[in-house]
Amino acid sequence: MKNTFKIHPFFYVVGFICFITGFFKNFIIFTSIILIHEFGHFLVALLFKWKIDKVIILPFGGITIFKEHLDKPLFQEFLIAIAGPLFQFIFFILFKNNQSFINYNIAIFFFNLLPIYPLDGSRILNVIFNKFISFKYSHILSIIVSYIFVFLIVIFTFKLTNTLFLFIILFILLEIFKETIKHKYYFNKFLLERYLYDFEFKKKKNICCVKQMKKQTRHIFKIDGMYYTEREIIRKTFDK
Repeated sequence: MKNTFKIHPFFYVVGFICFITGFFKNFIIFTSIILIHEFGHFLVALLFKWKIDKVIILPFGGITIFKEHLDKPLFQEFLIAIAGPLFQFIFFILFKNNQSFINYNIAIFFFNLLPIYPLDGSRILNVIFNKFISFKYSHILSIIVSYIFVFLIVIFTFKLTNTLFLFIILFILLEIFKETIKHKYYFNKFLLERYLYDFEFKKKKNICCVKQMKKQTRHIFKIDGMYYTEREIIRKTFDK
């Protein structure tokens, strides 16, 4: 676990600003909720024996990054994603007499469930998409939904805009843009893992192109009346 937990440099800047402006107590409460939230992801991931790359604590949230195959069981992904909000709910009950804690906890809870990258709501939505459609299109659709919801938030809260709000929106837009740029990388990583490793899947499906490949499913490719294995088609795809 050495070097697993990291604190973003801007966290200290925001903490100092809150200290000199008299909002340090609020900052501590907010940070404690973030730590509780990320501990939920961390603990459930350990229970499923996922490899954790790092946990980054930001001024207005946290990110848990895993070093795992992309094709992990969907129910595990869902439970790990929902564990953060669930831990918040548990501590909401324990600290229900602290009004400041309650207010921040509720705000973070509902905001984090919005279907926007890198929030948990988007990860949960992506798991649902992957249940019904391919890996590639699930990721694309999750990104599109993220942009739509950010646009709607800006439109409906335009009159409430302040510096902090703009900073959060810009940070989120940057994260969505980074996710958009990485789409091809994620898809190629998904294909490469399916080529290199012998995953055991109960579900089988006939498809005609790699774009239709789903998580937790073994595919047989039918092209021009001929049948091919995943490895044969993926090798041809990378050869191109």
